[in-house]
Amino acid sequence: MICYEELTDENKFCLACNHEFCKECWLGFLTSGLATSDGIFVKCMQQGCNMKVGHTGFITILEQDKEALLKYWQWLSKTYTDENSAVKYCPQLPWCGYFTERDRTTPKFAVACKCGNSFCFACERPAHRPCDCELAKKWMDKADTESENIAYIRANSRACPICHTATEKISGCNHMTC
Repeated sequence: MICYEELTDENKFCLACNHEFCKECWLGFLTSGLATSDGIFVKCMQQGCNMKVGHTGFITILEQDKEALLKYWQWLSKTYTDENSAVKYCPQLPWCGYFTERDRTTPKFAVACKCGNSFCFACERPAHRPCDCELAKKWMDKADTESENIAYIRANSRACPICHTATEKISGCNHMTC
């Protein structure tokens, strides 16, 4: 016994191991499990018992607390995506809340999320077909380092009306020849 509550058919719950506890204690136990790293891998409250709480157990107990039930569904979705190599959460920030499934029958890694974001399933960067992930990473790294140079050029130069080369006026008159 945990709380010494008198157990009746209405207020008790047990798993297949037949260790009976009141539903209120189960609710507190499962809610605290969902708040920690245990997540949905919670075991029976009986000391030494290794029986895991299944889906039906969570649903039965957590129907009393809608917030805890929502947290359970989030944990279940996260576990499903973590365990399934063909499913990933969309990397769109702020997080859109959707996850996508890659068709394993095709060699393409570009997937489109329901939110409209297209990304590479392998590296989670924006879709970069036809180049591979390594080349895309090098390109993005180069673009990041050169972005400050590009920002300076855009802020301090004008395009030549004939050849469109970026030119900067440093001193002298406004007359320019190409």
